[in-house]
Amino acid sequence: MQPAGLTPENAELLTQYAGHLERSPLSGHSPRTYLGAVRAYLTWLQDAPAGGDPLNDATAKDWTGPSATTGVTSLRWPSGPPPR
Repeated sequence: MQPAGLTPENAELLTQYAGHLERSPLSGHSPRTYLGAVRAYLTWLQDAPAGGDPLNDATAKDWTGPSATTGVTSLRWPSGPPPR
């Protein structure tokens, strides 16, 4: 079932991320919280005036601009940047 408000491509990304969370060592409310934050980000991102696909196109990503991060502070990693 496709999450409400997401394009099929973003719904697939969210499904893949949910699968990753199921295999992660996270427990409690963390997986659900992260999944909700990513769902909100994907919904916002697909509605942003980027003029393309900011997840796959560098030019569209650059044109999403500083407003792309405004109000999305809930997506920060809890202890600094993500591991590489």
